[in-house]
Amino acid sequence: MSQNQQLALKPQAKLVTRLFLSNRLKQDLHILSLGSNDLALFIKDYAETNPFVSVTYPKQNHNLDWIGDSQESLIDHLLMQLAEMSLTPKQTAVVKYLILNLDHDGYFRSPLAELASQTTFAPVDLENGLEILHTFDPIGIAARDLNECLLLQAQALPTFNSVALAILNNQQLELLADPAVWKSFPWSEIELEQALAAIQKLKPIPANGYLLNNNATQFLIPDLIFTIMDGQISISKTDIFAPELVFDDNEYSALAQQASDQEKHYFLDQKTSYQQIAKSIERRTGTLLAVAKLLAKRQKQFLLTSKKSELKQIGLKELAQELDLSPSTISRAIKDKYFECRGQVFALKILLVKGISGYTQEKIQTLLREFIDHENKLSPLSDDELVMEFRKIGIDLSRRVIAKYRKRLNIGNSYARKIDQN
Repeated sequence: MSQNQQLALKPQAKLVTRLFLSNRLKQDLHILSLGSNDLALFIKDYAETNPFVSVTYPKQNHNLDWIGDSQESLIDHLLMQLAEMSLTPKQTAVVKYLILNLDHDGYFRSPLAELASQTTFAPVDLENGLEILHTFDPIGIAARDLNECLLLQAQALPTFNSVALAILNNQQLELLADPAVWKSFPWSEIELEQALAAIQKLKPIPANGYLLNNNATQFLIPDLIFTIMDGQISISKTDIFAPELVFDDNEYSALAQQASDQEKHYFLDQKTSYQQIAKSIERRTGTLLAVAKLLAKRQKQFLLTSKKSELKQIGLKELAQELDLSPSTISRAIKDKYFECRGQVFALKILLVKGISGYTQEKIQTLLREFIDHENKLSPLSDDELVMEFRKIGIDLSRRVIAKYRKRLNIGNSYARKIDQN
């Protein structure tokens, strides 16, 4: 560096445009993303922090105050454990869905394939979620039958009778219950009696001691009601179980008259806070109804028939453009929201269907199954060959996408399918 060159720090003016969310907008977005259950909890928690606000319920009075303190809800008990686990958002949503589908005994008796057809979760996701749920307290919860319930409990006991454990592992519980066939076991009569005594100490009904309403809608509350009349669909928000915030103007006015300037400032902050919360909830309802009405218009045939094959492709960006909202707002609006239609409850996001080349994922999976069903069984189509089959009808898919859909349908690769034929 020459002597004439010098290093120096000089201030420079630079104009930068940045977007910052105001506290009111952050609050709007947070409330918009809440489902019915979470919104109810948010309202109750807020009412406890504002001395002028109370919570009221509709005339139906569907609150849960009648539940005694001595008996805990099984659903609440399981959801509390779920909240403490470090799971991915998808795993959390799957386990929560499974919890809400337990029967009154705490068993999970619904076929996974049937549930998968009613949700956006794949069967493998539900199976993995069930394995996670099996680790919850009480042990044996979400078992698919009595044998599995007892086996889960036995495996959790380090010193459990080894003969009894082997019988449960081999699905031979019914044989053990009939002494006439005990000779078919490789154990002595005394060992079998001890095994039976050990099993009888286990709990056949994991939900014992907990409240569990067999009607899942007590816990999974739809945000919207889709009513069909004469082929037309009308949408309304659900008021059942929905707590409302009420501001006590009389108490506010009475206290403000005799309050100091500092107290008046505090009182005014509380009133302003209530007004902002109430407006945010009102805006949430408006946005949710706007999104639901457009989705109902686009997915009318599905709503009339409940057939997933009738779902049409509509993307998040397309929906956002039509409603003049941002995609992130749409995403928050449908997150954890449910609607009731024709006596069934669906996740609102089921109406938002991704697609490729104008085809929905459901349609592509149907075509994939048809290609495989009609293939040469002695020389099954490879994933690359399936890519070419789709290209013949104008659908451009990658080999990776073919493999993903094939696994979602529980279909093996070409080698596995050929082995199955032999």
